Amino acid sequence: PGAFLPAAPASARTSRALVEQHLDVSQVAAAAATAVWASGSAPALAVIEEEDEGFDVRILAVLALPALAVTWALFNVWRVALRQTVR
Repeated sequence: PGAFLPAAPASARTSRALVEQHLDVSQVAAAAATAVWASGSAPALAVIEEEDEGFDVRILAVLALPALAVTWALFNVWRVALRQTVR
């Protein structure tokens, strides 16, 4: 009859403390998620004023390298094609 012993009280106290700590962490996480959700309506980097004056040079910076690549490829293709047709 003495084969089954009750659990040690120290482990019961430790597990109870861990459960309470887990509940505290979950409450903090819920509060943080609520704060993020509440502030989510305002964009992080909102542009207050947009300047519509003048030409935007960024489009040239974006398209310059691909345009150069296409030009170089067409130059190489047509150069070989013209050499073959001259022969």
